[in-house]
Amino acid sequence: MKSRLLGAVCAAVMSVISLPLDAATINFDDGTAPTSGPEPVNTYSADGIQVAFSDATYVSYSKAGIIGPDFPDISGNLGIQQYFWTGSFYRPVTATFSGAKAVDFVSIWAITTGGSTQSTTATLKAYDDGGNLLGQSSGVVGGNYPTAPAGADFARLLSFTAPNIAKIELTGFLSGGGVNGFHVTFDDLTFSAVPIPPALYLFASGLLGLVGVARRKAA
Repeated sequence: MKSRLLGAVCAAVMSVISLPLDAATINFDDGTAPTSGPEPVNTYSADGIQVAFSDATYVSYSKAGIIGPDFPDISGNLGIQQYFWTGSFYRPVTATFSGAKAVDFVSIWAITTGGSTQSTTATLKAYDDGGNLLGQSSGVVGGNYPTAPAGADFARLLSFTAPNIAKIELTGFLSGGGVNGFHVTFDDLTFSAVPIPPALYLFASGLLGLVGVARRKAA
């Protein structure tokens, strides 16, 4: 009896562990390129997750002449940047995740689009729903294809994996910023989420309780 119960518990737990991951990519190509001021980034919904942005503006760019043909997976139409109007360019782009799933992986391309010979560090920081920093990913980007400054690349994929990512912050600008400064463009935000099946967890908990009862009786 006890061995059968343990087998059922293991099967239930393994079914939770082996749940397939849902992945979604936001390429921002449905946005509107700004003209005389920032164009706030839309709230997106994909695979049961809502992604709300703040301090972000759309930006139009083309891969040709910026990062060249070496990055075929980047959409290269519209991306997002930190606000750089009205003195607000020091605030990071913030993306907040909400929904019935737990985000456990996020990645985004950081691209040099300023036509500059300079370089800067682009950073992705991930936080839980309590505002605690889970960790970060960063890389140096700069230059104009086909020439990049030493130690830099035209585009870097920033990624981070951790349970229950609730928010990310994106930064990438040279000190001083401004409309004529060098800004990093972020594009193709990809994230994956694991469904949270309450009934399955309750079922497994119940089986564990039965195992405990069986052990006490055996004793």
